[in-house]
Amino acid sequence: MPRHKRSKKDVSLKKITNEELEVLEDWVPIALGDKLQNGQYEILRKFGDGLDGTIWLVRDHNAENGNRYKTMKILGAYGMACLEERAAFEPDIWRGIRRSSPKSVLPVPIVKKVISDFIDALAKLHQLGIVHTDFKPINLLLKIDNSNEAVEKFLEETPVEFEGEYSIGKKTYQIFKKQPIREYPKAPENIESYLIDFGRAQFLNNKEFEIIDQEYWGAVALRSPETILESSFGPEIDIWTVGCIAFELPVGRWLFDPKETEEYSLEDEHFVRMMQFTGEQFKMSMLRDGKNTHRYFNEDGTKRTVRELEYYSIEMALSAYNVMPEDEFEPAADFIRTCIHLDPKDRPTAEELREHPWLKG
Repeated sequence: MPRHKRSKKDVSLKKITNEELEVLEDWVPIALGDKLQNGQYEILRKFGDGLDGTIWLVRDHNAENGNRYKTMKILGAYGMACLEERAAFEPDIWRGIRRSSPKSVLPVPIVKKVISDFIDALAKLHQLGIVHTDFKPINLLLKIDNSNEAVEKFLEETPVEFEGEYSIGKKTYQIFKKQPIREYPKAPENIESYLIDFGRAQFLNNKEFEIIDQEYWGAVALRSPETILESSFGPEIDIWTVGCIAFELPVGRWLFDPKETEEYSLEDEHFVRMMQFTGEQFKMSMLRDGKNTHRYFNEDGTKRTVRELEYYSIEMALSAYNVMPEDEFEPAADFIRTCIHLDPKDRPTAEELREHPWLKG
C-alpha cells in the first residue's frame, strides 16, 4: 500500500464547529485503513458523499480473481433510517467507479451514449413500477478502465487529502477530501454506464408517497413542475430529469438555475423559466392536482406574481455556451423539449424516448 503524503493544506487542519459536528454525527466515523466486514474491505480513499451516506474506494482482500478494488457506499444514520422506514434498496457495493471529464463537459457522441444507456435503465425500472426520483449526474457511473493497475496507479499518484478533523469522545477523526478517480472517456463504445443510488426510489403503488414533499425530492435545478406543486407523481419525473441532464452534460451548466429575489421566490422564478423554455402554459387539469398550486397560481391558472415573459429557446441557450457543434443545436433542443413538457401526461415514456432521432444520429 503506498505511503500517504500530506500536502501543505493538510498540515493546518481546521477544527469544525458544533453545528458541523451535529451533521457529521449522522455519519459512520471512518479512518484511513479501517477494515470492514470482518476485514474483507479496507478503506483507501473517499470518492464522495450524499444525503444518505458516504462513498469510498476499498480494497477487497478476499478477491481471488478479477478486480481487487470496489466502490462502497456506507449509509449514515439518516440513510439507515430511510432504509428501515421506506424499504429503499441501497446496495453496499456499487459496480463501477465514478469518472468525470474535464470541466464537467462531455462530447456530444458520449452524451448520446450515456443518455441512451440511462434511458434503457429507466425503462426497466419503470416496467417494474419503480420511479428513481433522484436521477442526476452524480448518480451516473461511467465505467471506463477500472483495472487493478489503473486503480493502483491512481493510489500511487494521488496522496490522500484531508479537509479538517473532529472528535467524538476521546477519538479524533480526519475529514477526508473527495478524491474521485478522473479519467476522460475517449469513445462511446468504450463506456459502460450504470444508474446508481436508489435511496429515494419509490414504488408507484406506494400510496404513502403519492404526494411529493419538494424539500425531499431531488436537486432544485432538476425538479419537475409536479414536484414543486406537490402533486401525484409517476415515472414522468425521471423523464423530466433526463431532459435537464441532456442539456447539462454537453454544456456544463444547468438548464434551470432559478434564483430567489426580493420580488420573486425561487419557485416563482423556476416556473417562469419553465414556461420560457417550453413556450407552454400550465393546464388547469394539472394545477388542480397540486397541493401548492394556490401559492403560485390564481384560480384561473394565471401566475400570482406577474412579470413579462419572454420566450427563450433551448437552441439559444445551447449556442450561448459555444461548446456544441452548431448542427447539434436543433436536434438536441428537440430532444430536451420532448422531455420537459410541463404536463407530465405530455412527456414520452422511456420506451418511446429511446427512439428519438437525436439519440440515433
